[in-house]
Amino acid sequence: SIILSIILNRVGWGYIPGREGKFLQQLSLILFAGGLYIRYRGIIQLGNNYSRDILVFKDQELVSTGLYARLRHPLYLGLFMLTLAVVLFFRNSIGIVWVFVTMSMALHVRIKEEELIMEEVIGTRYQAWKEIRYRLIPYIY
Repeated sequence: SIILSIILNRVGWGYIPGREGKFLQQLSLILFAGGLYIRYRGIIQLGNNYSRDILVFKDQELVSTGLYARLRHPLYLGLFMLTLAVVLFFRNSIGIVWVFVTMSMALHVRIKEEELIMEEVIGTRYQAWKEIRYRLIPYIY
């Protein structure tokens, strides 16, 4: 997404000039800071349960405090925010659309895979836990 935005800007496709572009750059800094906070706060809250791979154990503790009090996947929200922030900084409309489409698809697949494994291994305890939390975006999804 970042490379695509840079290339598109070089050839002059999709670049957002002027005040709107400057606004996007400022917004990107806020999104980047927020994404970093959410991502690292979530990793800290997961503690020993954090892994880049999907590793689930039958007796695994389900974290229910902090970001996990309302969200099932705050780390993925943070990742989405970080990726979007970088592309917004480059002020490229095609790159922004590209990030929304590709990251939404990639995160959807990953979340579906992770939740399926959690349900298989942990079972009803996970199902009850997830019922009272939003998947990715509070009050929306």
